Amino acid sequence: MCLPVKKTDDITLLPTTDTNAFADLHQTRDDVVSEVMKAPERRINNVITNLHDCVNLLLMHAVVLEESRKKYEALKWRFRLQIGSTMVAGLGIAGLTSYFAVLPLPYTSGFVAATMASCGGMVWFSNSQLKEYAKSLNSPEGLSSAFQRTHMNEIRNADEYTTNVWQRVRDHLRVGLESFGLDNVPAISKKELDHMNLILESEVPRLRRLASPTHFGSKKSE
Repeated sequence: MCLPVKKTDDITLLPTTDTNAFADLHQTRDDVVSEVMKAPERRINNVITNLHDCVNLLLMHAVVLEESRKKYEALKWRFRLQIGSTMVAGLGIAGLTSYFAVLPLPYTSGFVAATMASCGGMVWFSNSQLKEYAKSLNSPEGLSSAFQRTHMNEIRNADEYTTNVWQRVRDHLRVGLESFGLDNVPAISKKELDHMNLILESEVPRLRRLASPTHFGSKKSE
């Protein structure tokens, strides 16, 4: 490149103009290189953030689902206890009357038949009630109630992240329950929930420290 020569009475273009331009260009290049060098760290941080987000989604899904399942199982076992108690009491009374010959055999047989018919009616009634209760638990209102019971502290503290996660989980949870039904949902153990909490409370912070050692502490000497 030919640069104009400085004259005593005519200054058309100073050499420092191109010098400043090249300095700006080199600075821009350095900035771009710096950003490119930070890309791997950004990708790692994005992966860790995605892990944190996915575990939160899975944990809320599991906690709310388990709350609904427990409510459903409690009613189901209450109905079973009532039916079992009625059958045991009816057959027990029939057996005692037959053993001690308190009533003639036809009456005893009729009492047994009545007991079985009553239990059959109770089974039909309990199944219909359970279906209605499952629909109620799987409704938007029922799922919202389960969420409010399981995340009472977060709601009280107006935790926006928890609310955002619930909005993302709610529809998927409802569709899943409609497909499989609460009868087919396996119990979620405390160990499984503790494992997910461990990832959020221990593993994710540890991964962030490893990914950003200059921020969380000095690098280990090699």
